[in-house]
Amino acid sequence: MGEKIVAADMGLLVLLKMSHRLGYFVPLTKIAEAIIRNAVRAAGVPLIPADVWNKYHVFGAHKRHRALIRDYLGIRFSVKKPDQS
Repeated sequence: MGEKIVAADMGLLVLLKMSHRLGYFVPLTKIAEAIIRNAVRAAGVPLIPADVWNKYHVFGAHKRHRALIRDYLGIRFSVKKPDQS
């Protein structure tokens, strides 16, 4: 399996777990390595070297994954208009 695919799988898993737990998205580079290792170990996803998963945002999959997660969790954007007093 190519490193891009493994990084994407791992990124999706960690983004889903963190956004579900915290209620917002956190870049993988801001998540403690111990948390990432624990999440991927529990899911049975292969752990790849940190230099590869740090490139997850460069691969571009994170944008698609955020949209998938928003849809899965039922998160909708609401745009507040400024008060027109």
